[in-house]
Amino acid sequence: MSDKVTDLTFLGSFTGNDPQKIKRYVQMFLDRAPEQVEEIRTSLGTGDYDNLRVAAHSIKPQLAYMGIKSLEQDIRSIEEISGSKNNLDALPALIDKLETIMKQAFGELREYVSAN
Repeated sequence: MSDKVTDLTFLGSFTGNDPQKIKRYVQMFLDRAPEQVEEIRTSLGTGDYDNLRVAAHSIKPQLAYMGIKSLEQDIRSIEEISGSKNNLDALPALIDKLETIMKQAFGELREYVSAN
């Protein structure tokens, strides 16, 4: 098993370490984020870079709340590249990494919700 990609320390301090609030925020993330990741992938496939930029921008703060630090720079890069439309050839690898790490994060967070 690889190292955890999520860290709920910030979310804990944000919620006053209220277990119900933490669980509620995690569940909201799990309800929305998979669709947002899919939106990013779809936008790349259709070449809708403006929508890709918006989708990346909207998921960025959620990654911070869930402590998914390994994607902080990558999501910024996705947002910047899709906004400037420069270096577009870098997007597929960045989005592949986003999907891989998010899949692991979803698993970790589902375990958290089940256990709490």
